[in-house]
Amino acid sequence: MVFVARALIAGVVAGVVGADVSKIHPKLLQKLESSTVAQNIIVEFKGTAEEVLAAPKLEASSLASRAERGELVRSTLVDHAASAQASALKLIQSSKLESTAEPTQLWISNALFIKSAEKDLINALAKLPEVAFVRPEAMGRLITSEISTSEAVAANTTEWGLNIIQAPEVWAKGYRGQGVVVGSIDTGALANIRHLQANSPSMSGMMQGAHYEHDAEMAEEDMGQAQIQGPCGINALEQSGINTSDINKLKDAGFHTVDAIAMATKKQLIAIKGITEAKADKMIKASREMVNVGFTTASDVLQSRKDLITLTTGSTALDELLRGGFETGSITEMFGEFRTGKTQLCHQLCVTCQLPVDKGGGEGKALYIDTEGTFRPQRLVAIAERYGLDGDSVLDNVAFARAYNSEHQMQLLSQASAMMAESRYALVVVDSATALFRTDYSGRGELAARQQELAKFLRALTRMADEFGVAVVITNQMTANPDSGMFSKDPLQPIGGNIMAHASCTRLRLKKARGENRVMKVIDSPILPEAEAMYSITEQGIQDEQN
Repeated sequence: MVFVARALIAGVVAGVVGADVSKIHPKLLQKLESSTVAQNIIVEFKGTAEEVLAAPKLEASSLASRAERGELVRSTLVDHAASAQASALKLIQSSKLESTAEPTQLWISNALFIKSAEKDLINALAKLPEVAFVRPEAMGRLITSEISTSEAVAANTTEWGLNIIQAPEVWAKGYRGQGVVVGSIDTGALANIRHLQANSPSMSGMMQGAHYEHDAEMAEEDMGQAQIQGPCGINALEQSGINTSDINKLKDAGFHTVDAIAMATKKQLIAIKGITEAKADKMIKASREMVNVGFTTASDVLQSRKDLITLTTGSTALDELLRGGFETGSITEMFGEFRTGKTQLCHQLCVTCQLPVDKGGGEGKALYIDTEGTFRPQRLVAIAERYGLDGDSVLDNVAFARAYNSEHQMQLLSQASAMMAESRYALVVVDSATALFRTDYSGRGELAARQQELAKFLRALTRMADEFGVAVVITNQMTANPDSGMFSKDPLQPIGGNIMAHASCTRLRLKKARGENRVMKVIDSPILPEAEAMYSITEQGIQDEQN
């Protein structure tokens, strides 16, 4: 079979004497064997749009307005195509079939479309040094669909288990796209448009209801302003003139999103080898133009608060206490004695964060940093069975790492940022946040150094919660309270002092009760009142109090 094909092409080549065969598509060679004329030909020229626009002389980033930059790109591509295609157009004008050739210049792809071309013309075009390839035009078939007889929206609810959506058929049946959210899958909508932001489960942990109405004019306005809301990959800085090598340096240093650069200080950036003060200024300016780090109205903040996702605890009483569950976009600290359920709650959340939003989940993965060696995947499987989830799938959606010292613990956060920039995560667990700092820095002489490093770690967690919209849950150990006595009710206190207290948005105290029952008490929260609720630890995870 291979021999026959080679013989066939060899015969065709013999018919196209002197042609550069490597530049002519085999199907076109076959066509020219039986006919001296070919229809619908594409001539591709050297110098693609990417190569032309990457030239150092193109200083688009120095222009003030978006319109000026767009015009520079357009004129550059048009001029390049005109220059590259000049010789080919002269050959066409002198050909026998000039009247039927009807050449069309394609300046974006730097190609010529020729309606009709004889064998000699194709041979001559292939010999031109500026020509990259000559091929037949690729043809496709349009999908036909039934005609819609109704203008009403057919459905406004999320449908699960969809594998393929044939858009023409869906539209023809009356679906218009209002409130479309397909699980946690990227539907292709630009989530950087603020009017579509809330419809994306991956944007700051928020989800908009199915009543959402699209506004084409407002969306177009946002596209013009090029405002990027929520987590945005750091490669977007290339649009602002930041070169690829500098972006790779930022990634190596643990910066993986535009948001991370916008929240970074100049001191942090110039500490990276190869990043000068001028480059740092340019990076910070570009990133802050892409994300909103300025003022907004309290109304907008209230609306975003309403759209926040909370992760269910598995206990109705605890969910009522926390007004839905553990909040995304902030740090929640749990502290208490041993056997109060801190680690069990962490395991529980690793499962519930994978549930659909309407079932109290976050439709995302979990990331677990274990500093005490208490992580048990078997518990995840048992809890998954309670919710009807496949155990293997649940385990695959939990990224686990064991930290062995405080420096390693900090390095794992950098790796976590890279992972969350590539995939949707809903939860980050650190169990416990203080154990390694407590052992690495012992004695009062190292207390100041310990608190300083702990503050850096907690600041990185806060930035991660803001940057990716994940729920950050940390556990904390207890120690004896030296001030306990007549005027102090509790002989124990959480480790970390004021630094830990200020970094945690919500602080929860876990205490033992009778049997397998435990008590959760809200100690500090910007929105929750000081209250407590009972829960129990069972084979299937955290549940309501058992009598």
